[in-house]
Amino acid sequence: MGDEILQETDREKDLWVDITLNLSLEAHTKWIASAVYARLANIRTEFRNLCKELFKTLHTIYVRPVPEYVAPVLSPYQVKHKTILEKFQRYATRLVPELRGMNYQERLHELNLTSLEDKKLRGDMITIYQILMGIDTANKDRHYNMVHGSPMSWL
Repeated sequence: MGDEILQETDREKDLWVDITLNLSLEAHTKWIASAVYARLANIRTEFRNLCKELFKTLHTIYVRPVPEYVAPVLSPYQVKHKTILEKFQRYATRLVPELRGMNYQERLHELNLTSLEDKKLRGDMITIYQILMGIDTANKDRHYNMVHGSPMSWL
């Protein structure tokens, strides 16, 4: 920047995104997990006996936005990162006393929630649909090969 020499760094954090020199998501994933667990600890401390409705409201408004904040841009691709992020939701659903005897999928079903992986897949499918149908302004010809000119012919 002009005559000023920029300092070299191995890690930079901006807008809740932790970028490392090798572009690993390790530090960012761990930071997200710690932020989520802190919020869950607050819920657990303040609300001893959560009903399903209250839990879903608190989870949807207070907890889930943290890992979803940069999900469209910075989505974990390694299994270990996905596991770290999914683990908090497994823990969170156990906070509801009436769901404790159920497995994770049953708890999600009872709370009418989706797993983070399913939510990411749904978001990806919506994005692709919007691009192919011309709703999104992305250049679909650059990213997708159309068959016979029909955006839906791949179905």
